[in-house]
Amino acid sequence: YTFDSEEEVFVRAARSRNISGGPTRVKARLDEMIAVTGADELMVLTHTHAHEERKRCYERVSSLYR
Repeated sequence: YTFDSEEEVFVRAARSRNISGGPTRVKARLDEMIAVTGADELMVLTHTHAHEERKRCYERVSSLYR
């Protein structure tokens, strides 16, 4: 499938908000998003299927701000 120009804009915008990597990279990208948007809270979504792994992911992200 080849995206048309409108779809390509949407896909690029969505991908720019995806964050992955180690703790240093993830925190830097989240801090960047906070600075750009002025957000005072974050909503994090992981696409990890297994419940325990998903909980661990959220715990790791949470620990970056404790």
